Amino acid sequence: MAGAKKRRQKHQNKTKARLIEELEALQREVARQKRGAGGKGVGAANSLLESEEFFQTFFDHSPTALFVRDLKAASAAKSGRCRCRNPVMKAGGLGNA
Repeated sequence: MAGAKKRRQKHQNKTKARLIEELEALQREVARQKRGAGGKGVGAANSLLESEEFFQTFFDHSPTALFVRDLKAASAAKSGRCRCRNPVMKAGGLGNA
């Protein structure tokens, strides 16, 4: 209980200028995080795009036959169907598109 009281007293003793300074620092941090992780311009949307591009490149250029099966289809009739195949799988005539 004494620790909470000390923290509360510490916050009450801050000057108006110090509170404004902390608020501005928080605003800068929020803006930095909106721009991207670590301020490097790589935001969540960019990271997702990079991840999708990596997956697509891997999928398209893999020497192994790959496919993605839909296990969460809206209807039971479509559940388990092949959603996409890479070129190696298509060349072998495998899967059901």
